Amino acid sequence: AAPLSGPIYVCSNLCVATNLPRCTQLAAVVEATPEERRGDLVFLQNAMLDTFLAQRDLSRATQAVLYLRANGKSAVDIADREDTALPSTCATGQWAEALAARLAKGGLSCSVCAAPEFASAMLEKHVSICAHNIIG
Repeated sequence: AAPLSGPIYVCSNLCVATNLPRCTQLAAVVEATPEERRGDLVFLQNAMLDTFLAQRDLSRATQAVLYLRANGKSAVDIADREDTALPSTCATGQWAEALAARLAKGGLSCSVCAAPEFASAMLEKHVSICAHNIIG
């Protein structure tokens, strides 16, 4: 039987604004989740999902902005733990502490923040991605 509670991790680098097939997958994941468990969804993404989540009454869902890089066969924090000027992974919401604990078990850092701090971190990441895509 499926667990009755606990975080459900949704890892996404998908767009949500158009009807292209690759952009509808995130909606399909939400729709496939039983309604009583949708509050347990934890969105790990590079996209700004505010509108998408609001349309599905999930504005208070747990979200994380990830700062990781692939290093061979594992993920590594992008920020040197001693360089506090670099951005780092952060999460907000009901399951933020659980996510931070899970990442810590893998040697990855994650701070837990309030929604306003998270919005700022997500916007910073979005601007960074946009700039990187323009510059290359």
